[in-house]
Amino acid sequence: MNLFQYFLKTHCLFHRLTGLYCPGCGGKRAVYLLFHGHPLLSLWYHPLVVYTLFVLVYYLFCFLKKKLVHPSVKKPLPSWPLWGALILVFANCLLKNALLIFFHIEPLSSHIF
Repeated sequence: MNLFQYFLKTHCLFHRLTGLYCPGCGGKRAVYLLFHGHPLLSLWYHPLVVYTLFVLVYYLFCFLKKKLVHPSVKKPLPSWPLWGALILVFANCLLKNALLIFFHIEPLSSHIF
């Protein structure tokens, strides 16, 4: 077993101890699925992964626009994507734990690798 497969098979310590999902649970699976061409399934496991990809493209566009079109303007990059990421992480954690606690649905229980 190579190091990448070992890393993917390790489990979250917080989930092991409490039985609940932490804000990062599902992130490794989401990255794995995104790199293997399953963006919608990646969005289900952890929406922050796909969101981060779009935000990085947006920041790259803003950076290039600032450097090419207005190189002398010292306007900072917008901070709304960071607030969106924070809200998305906590909403994802709350939703997955609510499904687990109230409906006994384990949203991250499938074995994809």
